Amino acid sequence: LNRVTFNTPCTVGMSAVGAFSAVSTIYGNGPGQTTNGFDIQATYDMPLYTGDLTLGLTATKITELKTGPTSLDGVEVSAGDDRLGYLNFATFAQAAPEWRANFSANYRTGPQNFRLGVNYVSAVQDERPGVQYGENGEDWFTADFTYRYEVSDDLSFTATVVNMFDRDPPKAQEEFGYDPWTANPLGRTIEIGVKKSF
Repeated sequence: LNRVTFNTPCTVGMSAVGAFSAVSTIYGNGPGQTTNGFDIQATYDMPLYTGDLTLGLTATKITELKTGPTSLDGVEVSAGDDRLGYLNFATFAQAAPEWRANFSANYRTGPQNFRLGVNYVSAVQDERPGVQYGENGEDWFTADFTYRYEVSDDLSFTATVVNMFDRDPPKAQEEFGYDPWTANPLGRTIEIGVKKSF
């Protein structure tokens, strides 16, 4: 109650509810966080028939994500814990998957270019009690394909299919039914582009 100022002496019950004069709010930094992990990046090029094939892999592996204790007015109200692999909706509201990765295969022959990309995000578990759906999460795989044709040095056409297999995002008990930090609700989309240089 040391943060609340009353117009009249504080009494037990509801009689003093209308006697509030002010409530003090103190802003400060939250608990510290410790995170560790490593990145992987690899590229391999090779000639194939009349063109060139390029294989690529980028990935991030988080090995540790710990949150320190939270204190209020010198009193510890929450002990630190390990948040890796959890949805973290009720804590700092950012999901923490252990893996994020992208694999690509690009083939270029003459004026044509074909690119296939596969995206992966590992599952996160919803640690809140009483969750009705999406408690254990699921891995999220999507695949994208892009075709590019160079008509000339200053003109090219591009067509892309994003989320080729129309995968839905993993279910999560949030406002939109999925977690926006790990997935998106767009199904299969088609994009067509023209690039002209002057």
